[in-house]
Amino acid sequence: LMSSIVIPALSSVFNTYKKVELNLIAHDGQLDLMQEEIDLAIRVGESKLSNLKQKRIGTIQDVLCIAKDYPEFAIDSIEALPYVANHWQSKQISHQLVNTTTKNARVINFIAAHQVNTVQNSLALIKNGFGIGLLPEFIYLQHQDELREVLPNFEIKASNVYVLHPFHGQVPIGVRMAIEAIESKLD
Repeated sequence: LMSSIVIPALSSVFNTYKKVELNLIAHDGQLDLMQEEIDLAIRVGESKLSNLKQKRIGTIQDVLCIAKDYPEFAIDSIEALPYVANHWQSKQISHQLVNTTTKNARVINFIAAHQVNTVQNSLALIKNGFGIGLLPEFIYLQHQDELREVLPNFEIKASNVYVLHPFHGQVPIGVRMAIEAIESKLD
């Protein structure tokens, strides 16, 4: 999200404010905003209950993909392919997909062969032929010359994107401007 969504959004708002200093942290885990003195966090998926304010600002569509030059395989044997999992996924992965035309549901199960802690590492392993994996659609589209969608007629349910902040009263104007810009970029 950082390089594709957050930084372009912040650039559109804060480039003219030369005294604004950004301190950006890209981390696929869930940092403690209060302890780390973070004003704003963007997270995909629900967060644990906390005293932070949380607002849904959009969705992200994921794509099940593989390297473009990966050897051909029968769709019926897709579950036997090595799977590149992100650290937030368990060892056993289950994807529920819906056919975009017929609306019929399909469940595909995998056992993680490889596990990584960032989307960029997942992308690198998938592009280099280590197996099949899940990537956000906006990243897939940036690399579709090296990747192919495994089930192009199926779609995985979109994931909600949330903004979190520790402010309970008046939200500082810079934080509000950042939230609005990121929300607009997700649209």
